[in-house]
Amino acid sequence: MRRTGIYIKISSYSGFWSYGHFELNWFGIPNDHIGVTYAVLTTRNPPKDLLDMLIPGTHNSGMYNKGYTHPHQEYLYNQDQTVAQQLAYGIRSLDLRQNQGVALP
Repeated sequence: MRRTGIYIKISSYSGFWSYGHFELNWFGIPNDHIGVTYAVLTTRNPPKDLLDMLIPGTHNSGMYNKGYTHPHQEYLYNQDQTVAQQLAYGIRSLDLRQNQGVALP
């Protein structure tokens, strides 16, 4: 199989904080390739059924901390990135829920 394009195989688990961040490894990639999307197909791909597709997503996408600290926050928040950051990292399926009839303070 002939390989074309630039491949970023894994993400980094950052040890600078007490929890991990999703980061892309840009080390070793020339500057003129950063921010450019390459989509080169070497073989023809037939259309896929929706059930055969893999779409990356996050559970409770909007459940992240916006600065308010709560004594039980590790049990309240599912994400440590905003929805915009999740989209930038490649997430394409968001789990957003609406609650009707609850009065906000």
